[in-house]
Amino acid sequence: MQARRVYGTVICVTFAIALLVYLFSLDSDVGFWDTAEMNTVPYILGLAHPTGFPTEILVGWLFAHGFSFGEVAFRFSLLNAIEVAGAACLASAFVLYETGDALFGLLAGFGFATSFVVWQHANHTDVMSMTVLLVSAVFVSVRRWWRSDDARLLLAAALIGGAALGTHGAAALYLIAPAIVVLVRVLRRRDLRKQSALAALVFIACAAALYAYLPLRSSYVISHRLDPTLALGMPPGRPFWDWGDPRSWSGFRDVVVGSQVSATRAFSAYVRPHDLARSVAYTGGMLKGALGGLMLGVLSALCIAVCVYDLPLALYLLAPAIIVTPFVLRYVAESDPVRYYIFPVWGLWVAASIGVAVIIRRIGVARRWLVLVVTGLVALVMIFQLHAGRSLFVERRDRLGYNYIVAVLHNTRDGAVIIAPWTYATPIAYAAYVQRGLGSRVLMPGEADELALKVSGWRLQRPVFAVSEHQPSSKLFEARYVCNFNVIPKAKNDPKLYWILPPPSGQLSGRLQETFNICRGR
Repeated sequence: MQARRVYGTVICVTFAIALLVYLFSLDSDVGFWDTAEMNTVPYILGLAHPTGFPTEILVGWLFAHGFSFGEVAFRFSLLNAIEVAGAACLASAFVLYETGDALFGLLAGFGFATSFVVWQHANHTDVMSMTVLLVSAVFVSVRRWWRSDDARLLLAAALIGGAALGTHGAAALYLIAPAIVVLVRVLRRRDLRKQSALAALVFIACAAALYAYLPLRSSYVISHRLDPTLALGMPPGRPFWDWGDPRSWSGFRDVVVGSQVSATRAFSAYVRPHDLARSVAYTGGMLKGALGGLMLGVLSALCIAVCVYDLPLALYLLAPAIIVTPFVLRYVAESDPVRYYIFPVWGLWVAASIGVAVIIRRIGVARRWLVLVVTGLVALVMIFQLHAGRSLFVERRDRLGYNYIVAVLHNTRDGAVIIAPWTYATPIAYAAYVQRGLGSRVLMPGEADELALKVSGWRLQRPVFAVSEHQPSSKLFEARYVCNFNVIPKAKNDPKLYWILPPPSGQLSGRLQETFNICRGR
């Protein structure tokens, strides 16, 4: 009973301090890219880019609508911070169960929570955060099952693992290690086959139930015409409301496996020997970028002690870094590859903390000295990493996304069609579907050049504007520069706003002629 109280206290302290750090550096902006998309899609129960992220969408919807405090983007950032703080708790819990000592648990939890790559992704909405939380829970559950044969732990791991598959596709790679552990143990123990078969069914059923959301919601969105782009004559399958139109088997498959963004090609690295050889160096480079050379060197040295103490445990914790690398190496569409190493950093800190415990106990340090040494080590790690990430306290004040939304509204007319590539469409989607501040404007994700035929028709009915890094060019229309958004200051590829000129005024009439005259007067 006393041990449980200690464990509970350590886990609560880890969570509270990690969350406090994240709250003081929490990003207050809506952001761009995946961040703005995942600040929008869960709130409206839409469909996100591959692999669909049904777990993230459903949990996000419940949290954002149940916790109705502050801006919606703030709520999702808060949920993200809670998820990463929860993963830090699980790092502490893993080490506590292995060593039986609270201090080593604190080292793992605080070390992971304040690592720069972890902290950097904890203070804004990121789909990887829930993946790390759920996969961490699977690793803890499977390890405890490994040592106790408690069927409930295996079933819990299966249920959580199924939910993890509904987050980021990287979860499927991380879960290979616990799956191998379960398989090896079941092959050695025939009496575990029934519970493992039941766990496999639970895993499949949970993942299937979550992914059923995609075609069901897509059908609802289309039948109720929730996506405004349908009114522009566009086919189903546009971003935010109905990405990929997963009603059909081919559409569902393309979204889930990421074939639309060439994710399936990245798996070819696993059958290419030369890519596997490059993976070792690439893993070291990515972890060095995530932790810094000094910290990576120290943690790697401590992991050697775990390899000597318990090689299967060391492989269990460190395998995800090796397993995920061939995919990341070949997946050129990923703009933020370092986030694939957040969970490997979790495993590295857990292994290193166990390594500290092994070394200190082998030396035979007295308890009072042990407390002093490990407490000092925890403090040193936190001070070092908080100092390394101090810039994150300043970056939280950035408002580039919100400023961009204001500029778009100010420089376009009500009733206009706003065409923007997905990167720059995401904040506008937040303004349209979450804030409901776009009026009767319609957002059309894409490039004006690629939609030239449609644009030529739209401009006969309403004003058309295009956000792009280059001036739209087509024989079917003419584009005029309106303004620069300064999203990426001093960069040549900073997005700009262009007005797609209507046909000559003789072809216009009535209300459209009036709008045309207003726009001409800019």
